[in-house]
Amino acid sequence: TANKTDETLPWVFSCRHGDSQRMKRLLSSIAQNEMLSPTDFTMSVHNAIAGVFSIVTKNNQSHTALSGGSASFALGWVEAFAISKQLGTKVGYIYYDWTLPAEYETFNETQHEKTSFLAIIDSSSNSNNLDDEYIDIQYHKADEYDFTDSSRDIPNIVDFIVNDKKQCNIGFPGGCLTFQRAISND
Repeated sequence: TANKTDETLPWVFSCRHGDSQRMKRLLSSIAQNEMLSPTDFTMSVHNAIAGVFSIVTKNNQSHTALSGGSASFALGWVEAFAISKQLGTKVGYIYYDWTLPAEYETFNETQHEKTSFLAIIDSSSNSNNLDDEYIDIQYHKADEYDFTDSSRDIPNIVDFIVNDKKQCNIGFPGGCLTFQRAISND
């Protein structure tokens, strides 16, 4: 059973391209000198998903929407991790992206299918009620960390979680996050 704290977490939403199908419809309407769809226009802003989510869940905690180019997945983790550290509380993290329309494929060096990922991050030091096993996340500053193949970040973290891998690194400009399985001391 979720308590009130679990239901009203701060959330971080990260997406590289946003709703590219909606963007294509808007640009096509402009090119054809047609009226824009009010719904498409309203929902085309980057933080629209966070706004709808907060209304539907009646969650008035902070919500952050970001895009960080090819490092959007990793930078969303960094933002959620930093907010959790700063506030000393759980933070929800949602990453999502759509396949770009064919007309825009040349702008994406790593074409991928529709993607979504959800995690709850708790970096608070008072997490004494942990299960036997948990995932420890550590930030490591590393100017030379190679994040050029960020298309592997999502499969790597999914492989880490699903296949009980011991460690996983996700790089971003200026460092990396290390995910490591740990055992509680209880």
